[in-house]
Amino acid sequence: EKNLDKFMRKTPLVVNENMPASKALSIMNEKKITSLLVVSDKDLFKKNKVLKGIIHIHFLLSNGIK
Repeated sequence: EKNLDKFMRKTPLVVNENMPASKALSIMNEKKITSLLVVSDKDLFKKNKVLKGIIHIHFLLSNGIK
């Protein structure tokens, strides 16, 4: 049995809502992760961000993003 805290990051990777999907996919491939948190442009550099959504690599690939 493993605790989730071994897999979590204290500072999760976030992207802004207007980033091209291909760039988000590139980040996921580079960092070897499967999802990114999405925040609004105005919150990107704030300490307390408001989560707009989550983008998953399978969604991008199934929609033909390269």
